Amino acid sequence: MMRKHLWGICALATACLGTFGTASAFAPEETSATFSVQLPFSDGEFLAYGAQAADFVPPHVERQLEANLGGNWTVYAWNRQSNSPHIVYGSGVDVAPPFTDDSSVESAARFVLEQNSTALHVNPENLRLDVVQGGMGKIAAHFIQTYEGLDVIGGRAHVTFTDQGRVFVMSSDYYGIEGLDVTPTLSVAQAENIAMSDLVSFSQRNISSRPDEASKLYVLPVPTAVDQVEFRLVYRVTVETDGRTGAWITDVDAKTGQILSRQNDVHFINYLGTTQGEVQNGTYCNGSAIVPLGWMNVVINPVGTATSNPAGAWTLTNGDSTPRNAVTRFYGPWIDVNRASSGNPPDPQLTQLATPGVPLVVDWNDGNSRQDERDCFQAVSEIHDWFETIDPGYVYSNTRITCNVGVPGQCNAFWNGSINFYNTGGGCYNTGEIEGVVDHEFGHGIQNNLVGSQGNEGLGEGNGDITLNFLIDESIIGRGFNIGNCTGGIRNSDNNLQYPEGKTGAIHHDGQIIAGVVWDVREILEQNLGAAAGKHRAGLLWHFGRKIERPRFQPDQGFSMYVADDDDGNLDNGTPNWTAICEGATRHDVDQDGFPCLEVIEGVFFVHTPLTTPQPEGNAVITADIQTTVAGADIVDSSVKLHYTVNNGGAEVVVVMTPQGGNTYTAVIPGLQEADEVAYWMEAEDDAGNDGTAPLNAPNSQYEFDVPTVWDAIEVPSGWVVNLEGTDNATTGRWERGNPSGTIAQPEDDHTPPPGVNAWITGLATGGSDGGNDVDNGTTSLYSPVYDLSDSDNAKVKYYRWYSNNMGGDPNNDVWVVQVRNNGGPWIDIERNQSNQNDWVKVEADLDALLGDLGNVQFKFIASDLGTGSLVEAGVDDFAILASGATSNVPGVGASDTPKFALYGARPHPVDGPSVVAFQVPASTRVELGLFDVAGRQVRSLANGMFEAGAHDIAWDGKDSNGRELASGVYFLRMDANEFHATRTVVVTR
Repeated sequence: MMRKHLWGICALATACLGTFGTASAFAPEETSATFSVQLPFSDGEFLAYGAQAADFVPPHVERQLEANLGGNWTVYAWNRQSNSPHIVYGSGVDVAPPFTDDSSVESAARFVLEQNSTALHVNPENLRLDVVQGGMGKIAAHFIQTYEGLDVIGGRAHVTFTDQGRVFVMSSDYYGIEGLDVTPTLSVAQAENIAMSDLVSFSQRNISSRPDEASKLYVLPVPTAVDQVEFRLVYRVTVETDGRTGAWITDVDAKTGQILSRQNDVHFINYLGTTQGEVQNGTYCNGSAIVPLGWMNVVINPVGTATSNPAGAWTLTNGDSTPRNAVTRFYGPWIDVNRASSGNPPDPQLTQLATPGVPLVVDWNDGNSRQDERDCFQAVSEIHDWFETIDPGYVYSNTRITCNVGVPGQCNAFWNGSINFYNTGGGCYNTGEIEGVVDHEFGHGIQNNLVGSQGNEGLGEGNGDITLNFLIDESIIGRGFNIGNCTGGIRNSDNNLQYPEGKTGAIHHDGQIIAGVVWDVREILEQNLGAAAGKHRAGLLWHFGRKIERPRFQPDQGFSMYVADDDDGNLDNGTPNWTAICEGATRHDVDQDGFPCLEVIEGVFFVHTPLTTPQPEGNAVITADIQTTVAGADIVDSSVKLHYTVNNGGAEVVVVMTPQGGNTYTAVIPGLQEADEVAYWMEAEDDAGNDGTAPLNAPNSQYEFDVPTVWDAIEVPSGWVVNLEGTDNATTGRWERGNPSGTIAQPEDDHTPPPGVNAWITGLATGGSDGGNDVDNGTTSLYSPVYDLSDSDNAKVKYYRWYSNNMGGDPNNDVWVVQVRNNGGPWIDIERNQSNQNDWVKVEADLDALLGDLGNVQFKFIASDLGTGSLVEAGVDDFAILASGATSNVPGVGASDTPKFALYGARPHPVDGPSVVAFQVPASTRVELGLFDVAGRQVRSLANGMFEAGAHDIAWDGKDSNGRELASGVYFLRMDANEFHATRTVVVTR
């Protein structure tokens, strides 16, 4: 079940970054900001990345690493306050045998640090092991700096290996501390009183009793400039206020009593909405359904306890046939739901008589439980199940968490080791009834578990948002939170915020930057690998990057995805998905001073713009810039080869590409004709023995394009008709051509690459609820023009369709139908299914197999909502027909000599200068002939008047209506004559 959103909590805003923070929450940030004491330059300003780092790195650092370890090493980021390399990566060196346990990892890490102590500016004797953790074939040892036995806040180092013992990443934020007296003047009790007395505006003040929050001495680096610090002996005291919705981490100078920093580790999140029903699907906007409640304990004494599986089924072995009481409540291996309000009745439990062999249905509903109890239980169960697909056995998602519902208050929720949700009120729904809120709050616990704190720069909030993005497959945060608002939200991970310019200091706002990076990386991976595989890979990079590297600043988390993606312990040669990570990060850092792309030092790489459908007849020119990043090496010209096949399974042709000077190579795929389908890939090698391919994992993955007989990107009117047969009865959501407006069920964008914008969509949403303009109460049908495919063979149709039917009151029961007919005969199914894919999906069908001898062919696309009201949306875009041997390649042209309506298109094709546009009409007719760009704007009128029966040629000089030469690109010829409408593609090349 797809669920929708929200967020939550926790982010240390000071430079104090340890394992001390636990609480997070929901109310306005301003409450915390009023009482916060922020250290200067503590939010990452002291870290220099990429080219900026080169301005501060001493020359000896990289040289010493290369001398000590071998290989190549690059300082990715420099810590200006500790004057040490914040991140170093390189080609990697085998330093240990395959690891057998955590102690062997620690030993290898200490060896690396000792061998490179000068370059890394670190003294391993003053490092204590914090944690060893890893995944995806990598593992890292993380250390905390100590001084005279005290932890240094923010002082740390780590070393990352492959599981086989190859080191390839190092990090040091190690401070050079000398002469600091660690004898306090104040006692612990005095420091605690100072920390408490300063929070006079709060009630219920007390010192945390949690062991990890006990008041202790630390050394705190206090910045005096962006590149200078002084060291203070401090007590770190956690003061709890207002019933644990305040957890003030306070650093008190142990000698003077000055409060140096104070941050509330409970960060209140903004508002979320509610839903209704047995278990609500994300928000109240999406309806509800009775769904299985997996992972619930069923207790039958004295027999034992059973736990239901994700499908809700449970069994318990019994030794006799005696009926016994079965007791259930909202309790299982992953979650314990409790009612928090004193006014609530006790937690619900059901006691039912279970008879061996007779199925017992445990039904939780409004008569025996609260909505928020059911929703919270279900949400945590689904969180567990998703993380099992990413990191099976991951400790945090496999540990029971407490969910407190009905917490007094409104418009709020928070995480403090448990997850807590407020009641309905103040224009907000019960936050425990919004499953996405649970996702976000749970995400704060994951952040704390993986990183040891919520990190800086809103990392905790950003990763809470990312958690819900993965679980609900939506970028919008908080859609539906305010009562009755089902369109907008309070944040959006699909954004263009830039780092560091876009930071405001508000953690919920700033967290959107890292959420945007991960969202964009995911989108690119889905485009490259497919929707399911791309999402899965993005989830792996996000989760294991944090697990391995424990990033505390946003650029660190960006870098951690490269580490997780690496497949050979050598970051110098890039990673399998380097381009996706680089592009996703660059969208949020144009200047490359916050999320710099990983510098690839060795390898052969291609810069290539793939050819895409539609391509014209004739020769297809493949161009690529190919270079090696190995110093002194050159590309071997004879190794640069293009591999291609034409028409699915044809023999592969291999040609050596021709050098054109510089790094550019070209090759030609000759003599392409209409209906050809082409797949291709490239390879090259340098004289140092490095090789590369494009795409990266070729030949398993290849570029593809077609030379279509008919191509319609749906950008301009082209003769499609709605309800041609007069049978439609849908009251809303009928087919419309236009720019989609995204909802939970309708796409935000068409399939055509920019600048294309239009598609056929069932009801163009223009605001309001997600179900305000979907298909309701019947059927809506879309008909293509009639295509004359007389005398053709090997005919195929290809199109992209969107279909969403898995939400609302009757999910997954409405049928999507696509049909074709020949010469006005009966409609024959191409598709008839209930498959839900909230994505643009390519579909193709063999027309010869369906229809036999082809004549006048037409297509119909049907979307329906025929049963209980549900949420149904559909779309059609980028329609193509491939038909070799056809008498003509345009709508309305047949085999006879009798003149018909026809638009033949432009010759030559593609156009690079003067051209002729040919068409014909069967009788004296007014003809309008226009040229349009992919955005649907008319750029030239070529004809507008009466034409006699027969064929006609219109001269066109390749210019627009202002006499300017058209830029290279795809354009559309449109002909309108009486009831005839046709569109042809024109490719302009300069």
